[in-house]
Amino acid sequence: MRTDKKPSFKNIFDIRIYIMVTFVFAVITLFTSKLWLAATEFAFVFVFGILGIFNKRIREQQLANYFADITKYVDNSAKGYMYSFPLPITVLDLSGNIVWYNDKFSNIFGEDLFEKTIDQAVSEIHILGILENKNNIDFEVEKDGKTYKVVGNVVETAEQKEKSYSVVLYFIDKTAEVENYNYAVNSKVISCSVLVDNYDDLIKNTPDTHRTFLISEIDGVIENWVDELNGVCRKIEKDRYTVYFENEKLQSVIDSKFNVLDHVKDISVGNSIPATLSIGVGKGEGIKESEDFVNIAMDMALGRGGDQAVMKDANEMRYFGGHSENYGKNTRVRARVVSNALKELIDEADNIFVFGHKNADADCFGASVAVANIARARNKQAYIIVGNLQSGIEMAKDNLQNDEFYQNVFVNEAQALNFVTANSLCVVVDTHSSKLIEAPRVFEEIKDRVLVDHHRRGADYLEGCVLTYHEPYASSTCELMTEIVQYISDDFKMSVAEAQAIYAGIVLDTKNFNVKTGVRTFEAATFLRRKGVDTVEVKKLFQTDFDMHIAKSKVLANAEIYNNEFAISSWSTEGEFPSVVSAQAADELLNIAGVKASFVLCESNGEILVSARSVGAYNVQLVMEALGGGGHMTVAGAQIKGKMLSEVLETLKEAINTVQ
Repeated sequence: MRTDKKPSFKNIFDIRIYIMVTFVFAVITLFTSKLWLAATEFAFVFVFGILGIFNKRIREQQLANYFADITKYVDNSAKGYMYSFPLPITVLDLSGNIVWYNDKFSNIFGEDLFEKTIDQAVSEIHILGILENKNNIDFEVEKDGKTYKVVGNVVETAEQKEKSYSVVLYFIDKTAEVENYNYAVNSKVISCSVLVDNYDDLIKNTPDTHRTFLISEIDGVIENWVDELNGVCRKIEKDRYTVYFENEKLQSVIDSKFNVLDHVKDISVGNSIPATLSIGVGKGEGIKESEDFVNIAMDMALGRGGDQAVMKDANEMRYFGGHSENYGKNTRVRARVVSNALKELIDEADNIFVFGHKNADADCFGASVAVANIARARNKQAYIIVGNLQSGIEMAKDNLQNDEFYQNVFVNEAQALNFVTANSLCVVVDTHSSKLIEAPRVFEEIKDRVLVDHHRRGADYLEGCVLTYHEPYASSTCELMTEIVQYISDDFKMSVAEAQAIYAGIVLDTKNFNVKTGVRTFEAATFLRRKGVDTVEVKKLFQTDFDMHIAKSKVLANAEIYNNEFAISSWSTEGEFPSVVSAQAADELLNIAGVKASFVLCESNGEILVSARSVGAYNVQLVMEALGGGGHMTVAGAQIKGKMLSEVLETLKEAINTVQ
C-alpha cells in the first residue's frame, strides 16, 4: 500500500518562519544604526513575503489536485454533492493528516484544520485504530454535548498505474437516538423486596407500650428511603415491603451502599435488639425476570444471615452490608421438621454417603459422624468420604474405628463410587460451595441430596438438594446436627467417641465457646456432655506437635499491623497441616490490643491458603469473597491457585480497604 500519492506541501518550507526571523533581525539591526544592513534585511522580508504568497497558491492547488484525485472516478454531479454533503465529512491520508473537509465538519471541530492530524481535531479518533478496522470503520465520538457516529471507508485512487489510498470519514449526529436510549434505560423499573428479618424477635423483646412506635419508626425509615428514590413502596405483610424505583436511581443506591440498612439499625424506641433488614434487588430485562431475580437475591440475603442487600442482574450478584452478627432463633420447630424429613430419606435409601469440604476440620468431621450415627440408628450402611484430615481429626477417626460399625465407614471418593446405587442418598455437611466439596463425582452421581450448613451463603451454592437445612445463625454444623439427632427416635444411642467427635466441632467453631455462642449452642453441648463427653479428651484432639508450635511462632513473628486495625502475616511451607498452623496463628493475632481482624496467608503446594478471623465487629467473609473464598462473619478463608503470594497480599489489602 503506497502513501506517496498525497499533497507534498508538507515538504515545502514554511516561508512564514523565515519572514518572522528576518523581520526580527532587521528591527534589531535598525536600532544599531546599521541602516544599509537593515535595508537589506527588510528587502529579504519583502522577497520572502512574495514567495509566501506564491507558496500559498501552490498549496491550495495541491489540495485541489489531491481532492480531484480522490473523486477522479466519480461523475461531476457526485463531485458537487461531496462539497455540499449534508453530513460533516473529512478526508485523511494514511498518516492521519487532514487533507480536506467540508464546512459542516469545520463548524463542529474548528477552522484551519489543514495539515493537522485527525487526533488533534477529534481526540477520540486515531489513524491506527481506523486502519486496524478499515473494513468496518464504525465508532462514536462526543463533541459539545452531542454524540456522533463515525463511519467511513478507505478510498483507492490511481494515476499512471500507481495506487494511492485515503480515508473518508462521515459524522452522523445520533444525539437524539442516544438520549432516547438513555431515557429508556433510566426509566426501566427496578424491583426490590424488603424484609424485617428479625421481626418476631423484635416484637418479643420490645415492651407492649413501645411496639407500635417501633413498627411506625421502621415504616417511616423505609418510606423516607423510597421517597428519596422517587419510588413506590407497598407493605404487603407485617414484615415485608415491595419497592419499585427507576433504574436512574440505582447508582445512587449503590453509592450509598444501601444506607437504609444502617438507618433501621439506629432505631431505638424501647427495643432491646436492633432491627435489621434483608433487601433483594432484581434488575432484569422485563418485570417477570426482575421479580425472579428479586426472589433469588432475597434467598441469598437471608442465606447469608440477613442485615444486608443483594442485587442480582443477568451477569452477577453484588452484596452490600452484612456487618452485623445474626441472632439465633429460640424455636426448634424447623430442626424437628428437618429431622423427620431426613429420617424418611434415610429409611428409603439403600445407603448413605456423607462428606463435607476439602481438608476437613473438626466441625466437618463431627457433622459427618452425626449423620453416620443417624444411619446407624435406622439400620442403614453409611460411608463417610474423607480426604486430607487435620492431625486431631485422625485421632478422632482412630477412636471411632474401635467400634465395629465404623471399621468400614471411612472411604475415599474412588472407593465410594463402587457402592453408589440408583437409590443412594448423599448428605453434604459444613459447606454449600460446589467448588469446595470433597466428593464432587459422588454428588453428581446421586440424585437425592441433602445439605446441612451454617456458613453464610455464597454465589456458588449447591443446587438440586431435596432437603436443605441452612442456618447461618448456628455456631457450627455440629450444633445443627446435634439438634437433629435428638428427634430421630426415643431410644436413640450415641457412643462416647461419636459424642466427642461432634462436641469437638462445636468447640472448634466457637473457639472454646467464646465466639458465636447462643442458648442453643450450650443446649447442644449439654446434650453431648450427657452422652459421656470427656472435655480433657476433646482438648487432646486439638493438641499440636512441637514443630507446629515453632511454625506458628514464626508466623506470629512475621505479622504486621495494617491500617492500625488489621494483623497480616504471610509464610511459605511444604510441611503438613499448613491450614491448621495458619488458623491457629490467625486466632492468636486477635489477642493483640486494637486488632479487630487478622489474616494469615500461607503458600503451600502451589496454592495460597488464607485464614481470616475477626472479633465480631468486622465481617471477614466479605473480604474473603473478594479473594474467591467465603465463610462466616468471624471465621473465613480462601484457597487461591495460579497467583504469587505478593499478588494475593496486595489483593487482600485492596479488599480490606473496600470493606472498610
